[in-house]
Amino acid sequence: YVDEQSFAHFPGLPVLLRACTFSDSLVFAVAAGVALTNASFVASAVLFHRYSLTVLDERLSRRALLLFCFSPASVFFSSVYTESPYALFTLTGLIFLSKDQRTLASLAFAVGTCFRSNGIVNAGFLCHDAFLRAVKGRSCVPILVAVGGSVLVVLPNILFLIYGYVRLCLETGEDGTRHGRVWCNDRLPNVYTYVQHAYWELGLFSYW
Repeated sequence: YVDEQSFAHFPGLPVLLRACTFSDSLVFAVAAGVALTNASFVASAVLFHRYSLTVLDERLSRRALLLFCFSPASVFFSSVYTESPYALFTLTGLIFLSKDQRTLASLAFAVGTCFRSNGIVNAGFLCHDAFLRAVKGRSCVPILVAVGGSVLVVLPNILFLIYGYVRLCLETGEDGTRHGRVWCNDRLPNVYTYVQHAYWELGLFSYW
């Protein structure tokens, strides 16, 4: 991350591309990105169908899969973008959760958060599952487990924001002075929210 604008994107996809790219060629990097995101999309479709069978019959599951694959937003799944990897890890987490493998589910959701900021909402699946088990078993243990899992899911987001604050607000330039931006003085400085709003006019309910 060199400048402020680059913090509009979470590090998951760039790190994945860097790990899978063995050349500095831009063409090779783009080709690798297209291959990775499309492979993630195909895998997501398979997992989507598998998971939907746990709550739907075969007929509805197939229809849901068609809507998933041919939605108006499908261009984001086939381009070099974060949607496909994020969907892949979210669905992986849901499948683990349906099999009562909550630690693996939390890890999968946490990896998803490395790709997109809204990955933090996946902690809601853990909390919902814990609430149902707590009511059924009349125990607080599931709630405590869900809290730990939720912290793990949110942690990549927190670390990303801390890195942004240190990188842009605390580090000094060649002249020995700090060149912090206006958001650095906020009570809860958040580079991601600021960049999304300042450069793209995005935010909660901004489309209304």
